Amino acid sequence: MAPPSPVTVDAISPDWLTTVLIENEAIDPGSRVESVDANILGEGEGFMGVVARLRVEYRGVPGPATMICKLPTHIAANRAAGHLLGVYVREVQAYRTLLADVDVAHPQMYAAVHDNEPASILPLLRLRKAERLPIWLLRLILRRALSDSDVPGSVLLLEDHADLEMGDHLTGCIPQRAAAVLTATAAMHASTWGDRAPAPAAWLMRGDALSQLSHAAYMRSRRKFAKRVEGIFDDRSLALLKQLRRDGRQLMHDLHNRSPLCVNHGDLRLDNMFFDSDGRLASLFDWQSPSLAPGAVDVAYFLTLSMAPDTSEAEIDELLSVYHSALGTNGVTGYSLDSLHHDYADSLMMLLLRTVPVDVVDFGEERGADLVTETLRRLNARLARVSA
Repeated sequence: MAPPSPVTVDAISPDWLTTVLIENEAIDPGSRVESVDANILGEGEGFMGVVARLRVEYRGVPGPATMICKLPTHIAANRAAGHLLGVYVREVQAYRTLLADVDVAHPQMYAAVHDNEPASILPLLRLRKAERLPIWLLRLILRRALSDSDVPGSVLLLEDHADLEMGDHLTGCIPQRAAAVLTATAAMHASTWGDRAPAPAAWLMRGDALSQLSHAAYMRSRRKFAKRVEGIFDDRSLALLKQLRRDGRQLMHDLHNRSPLCVNHGDLRLDNMFFDSDGRLASLFDWQSPSLAPGAVDVAYFLTLSMAPDTSEAEIDELLSVYHSALGTNGVTGYSLDSLHHDYADSLMMLLLRTVPVDVVDFGEERGADLVTETLRRLNARLARVSA
């Protein structure tokens, strides 16, 4: 059996790497890792993990010369939030058990290791039970949980896509690229649409399963958030922000109860995508937040985070039509374009609700801070569609 997982990139040894790659049948049983050299690619800036490229040399039959390694972040606030939401164990489970049945290109998994996995599910199970508690008590529990950064070792070893073009959340994209993403997203959603969706699990919940917790997080952060968006949100968006205090939880439940559910990626933004030379989505990664939700939830998230604030609603309508048409091409019936528009508007409100506790994550001082500001600008623009 493999020894405890390394918690830093520097701690990844040839012996440990040999053991986990053989256990996961990623290399020949007679092969051995001779050396491993790591180069950190991303840490902080709102991410929940450390990402590094490993360059590996072997004795015997060679395995992958390079691979991407993901570890939990060392930033305490982000690590605690990730632990609370189970993002590390959820991503390991997604690669192990979910993605084989989801029609979307993603990196090949060489190994997915999570120490003490049953214990890592417990925070999610406790959150489900805590949904029955009053908001004031949930706020206290939330405050305490966000100080617990004791996370078991978790390592993902994935295919390296260095030959592909990575998307850029901050730059955003033009409608043609957005259409390519939504076409691929529709195929992904259609493959698990309605009756084809997998059964819920502790790590794969409905998107409204923690509505009480979402409301508690909103109540905890709403005043600080209102100050943060001064000069970014217009009066209309500020009114919608206040409206969530009364309508947020019910809106989430109504959306999930009236519309077919499917596997949602949960963080469908350009930083988590690779594109080929023809502009098509070649790989979707960062599966830390999968859920069972209406497809419009992913669509609203992607369009809000990817399209410039001056993108017209007519252009958004065209992109929604691209997604809807692709659903039909992939076998989805009985879901009208009007239903998609309705679900999209409610998904924007759900996105606003979930954006309010942005203060619980440390996004850094440079690109991460710019990402937050630009995302808020884009969210304000898209909320113009929602009826007050």
